[in-house]
Amino acid sequence: MEASMLSKRAPSSDIRQLLASAYMKKKKISQIDFVEQLRLEPEIEARADITSNEFPLLEQLRREQLSLNKEIYCLKLRKRSFRTIEKYLVAIDAKLETRKTLPSKPSILGVNKDKIIDDQAESEDGD
Repeated sequence: MEASMLSKRAPSSDIRQLLASAYMKKKKISQIDFVEQLRLEPEIEARADITSNEFPLLEQLRREQLSLNKEIYCLKLRKRSFRTIEKYLVAIDAKLETRKTLPSKPSILGVNKDKIIDDQAESEDGD
């Protein structure tokens, strides 16, 4: 098979030939061997390109994926489909819209307009 692949230089026919021979012989080859026969970089080298900042993010993403597949019994939660929660989303959206239109509350400091201090005015002591 290698001799026939080396004799031809068209990459698309090489890939087709490799896939056809693997399918016809039903011979299982490892992923590393398959990638090497295609003359591509092994997957291990591709993983080395992940930076130290990206790796924790990938770990967190994987943890979240795995947690979504489990039911959380201590919180009495269960997996729900989008159809199940869709009716609640409309109500939540309506509440969020009304919160945006409410008038803002007075400031937290609660400034009393009668007791505003004017720094420019002269003090009673005459200083």
